[in-house]
Amino acid sequence: GTLQPLPKDLEVSYIAEGFKNVKKLKVLVGPMDLLVDTEKNAAYLIDSLNSFNDEIKINGTITASEWSSGRSLAYAMGGEIWKYDIDGNKQELLKRQSTPIIDLAWHENDGYLFYSDKTGLYVMELDERDWRQTWKIADITDATELTLSKKGDALLFISQGAIYSYALE
Repeated sequence: GTLQPLPKDLEVSYIAEGFKNVKKLKVLVGPMDLLVDTEKNAAYLIDSLNSFNDEIKINGTITASEWSSGRSLAYAMGGEIWKYDIDGNKQELLKRQSTPIIDLAWHENDGYLFYSDKTGLYVMELDERDWRQTWKIADITDATELTLSKKGDALLFISQGAIYSYALE
């Protein structure tokens, strides 16, 4: 999912909460709302944008994030991909690499996570083993806006200003 600017009708409330530059706030709405402060390099998982609390704070700059169809948030910070499960209130490092992650997207069954970096487009299998199986599926080096088609049979993304569809088998 794409991080969006903070809604204008909430800017005054967030200024009252101590955020000086509300233009630097980005949000991802989901089962919990993800509030990203790009100025402070911090993010917060909050019950609602209408009632800020900083109970769950994530230190670092989140560059990509998406809620699964379940209750898990995948997010990228530099070359790391993390997963946060609401039900277990647990964060887990899924991948660490030297190349920054550009974007990511969940597969509809939450068993796979697609991601892109400047070397290509990848899919990671998520299961209970301690090692994550990862496959390079395309040599696209600038894929953004990763999303699954409505039927779940294709990964859609943007590269060099054009929309592409990668068939999933």
